[in-house]
Amino acid sequence: MKILIVEDDDVSRKLVDSILTKNNYETLLASSVQEAITFLKSNNHVSLIILDIMMPDEDGYSLLKYLNRQESISKIPVLMCSAVGDKFSVIHSASLGAADYIRKPIESELLLAKIRDMLNKGNKTVLIVDDEEMIRNLLKNTLEREKYDVLTADSGVTALKVLASNRINVVISDIQMSNMDGFELLVQIKSHYPDVPVLMITGQLGKYNKDDAMLAGADGYIAKPFKNLDIIKTLQDILGKCHAH
Repeated sequence: MKILIVEDDDVSRKLVDSILTKNNYETLLASSVQEAITFLKSNNHVSLIILDIMMPDEDGYSLLKYLNRQESISKIPVLMCSAVGDKFSVIHSASLGAADYIRKPIESELLLAKIRDMLNKGNKTVLIVDDEEMIRNLLKNTLEREKYDVLTADSGVTALKVLASNRINVVISDIQMSNMDGFELLVQIKSHYPDVPVLMITGQLGKYNKDDAMLAGADGYIAKPFKNLDIIKTLQDILGKCHAH
C-alpha cells in the first residue's frame, strides 16, 4: 500500500513524508501534478493521495479532474491539504471528488486520523476468480451487499488481465481450476503485484490444506462450503493487516 504525497513545498512535503513513514506507511513523493500523474501511470497500487491545492504550474484541482477521467484510478481517495481554508476551496474540492480536507499547518495526529478513516471507508475492489459461475455469483452478491466493488474472472489467465488494467485491493481465488490453478495464479500475483493480498478458497479440503496455501504465500484460506460471514470477516482482517503496514 502506497500513499502519494503531491506537494511543491519541500518543507511541507518532507514533513508529511516523515509523519507517514514513522507510522509505517509507504510513500511516493511528487512535487508537481505532472510528476504525480507519472507515478499514477506506472503504479497501480496507490491507496491514497495527499494533495496540495496551490502549486505553481497546475493546481491540485487539475489532478482531481485527471483522476475523474481515468476509470482505473478514479476511486483512489484524495485528502486535500492546503493553507487555504475558505468555504469555496473546501466545497470545490469535494465537488471534484476529494474525500476530505485538512488545513496547514499540519497536525500529525489529525492527519493520521483522517488517513485511517479514509482508508477504512474507501470502497475496496475485490477480484473473484473461480471457474464455477455459481460460486462467482454467490460471492459477488455477498460482497456487493457489503459495499465492495466486485470484478470477476473465470480463470487465472483472465484474472491476470483484470489485474493489469484495474486497481484491485484483494483477490479471492479458487485453488482447483483448469489451465492455471490457484497456486500458479498466486505465484503470478505475488511476483507482479506483491501488495495485493490473496484469499484462497477450495472445496478440496483433503487435497489442499491451509498450511499449503499459507506457505505458498496466501494471505488467507477458507474451505468450501463457507458461510458468508466467514468470507466477510476474513476479508476485513486481511485488509486491516494491509493498512497496518
